[in-house]
Amino acid sequence: MANEDIRYQFVEVTAVRGTERRAAAKKEAEGWELVEQDQGRVKTTLKFRRPKPPLPRKQIAIAAGVAVVLGGILAVGVALEGDDDAVEAESAAAVVEEPAEPLDVPPATNAETPSDSPVAVEPLTAGTNPDLAGLLQLTDTCSPSIADFAATYAGQTIQFDGHIGALANYETYDTRYLVLLSAGDFDESNPVGPNFQYRDINLVSDLNWTGTNIPDGIEVNDRFRFTSTVKSYEEQTCLLLLEPVATEAR
Repeated sequence: MANEDIRYQFVEVTAVRGTERRAAAKKEAEGWELVEQDQGRVKTTLKFRRPKPPLPRKQIAIAAGVAVVLGGILAVGVALEGDDDAVEAESAAAVVEEPAEPLDVPPATNAETPSDSPVAVEPLTAGTNPDLAGLLQLTDTCSPSIADFAATYAGQTIQFDGHIGALANYETYDTRYLVLLSAGDFDESNPVGPNFQYRDINLVSDLNWTGTNIPDGIEVNDRFRFTSTVKSYEEQTCLLLLEPVATEAR
């Protein structure tokens, strides 16, 4: 029965597909409980709740004081029942029947959204960002503009259609890989874009597969839509390092 009296506050968080676990873990660490998850093609809406904090002691003391005052008025009304002055008795009864002002308001039907709720940011694409569009059309894989792009957009999320350029085991691990990503479809006569690389990843868990056509494995030249976070550029290898966010077969 105690749980029926719990009042909740609610918050919604929108995360890029594949990052739901990290977003949920962050909110759960703050005391929120995940109650609903609405998955879209690129984004997922996570709905959380947590109990409202109890009333402060000051408000409890005020409520107690109101109760004492009302109790005293009630006693006066009882004492006046035997008095000949009917007007004063009716006045006391009227005061007793007046309801006290509620100290707490039940939560509204619509979920409350704190002002500091995180706002999802759409990934940059060739259609929305001219710098990324130019990057994906480069024919010089060691162009200085790649370093400029990495410095400008480090930490931001990009999305592009590409293919697997190469696969190799990472160091001595059997299940960790170096994955070279190339822009567009494989075209031996006209390769474009920089050499993107995922480093030290697991092909099952780290690529964060989305969509309905999830492959059993990947091979060189397989085509995917990559959503990735920009990490850094290595001038000595001409590699633009990325961190996988989501991967979808196309």
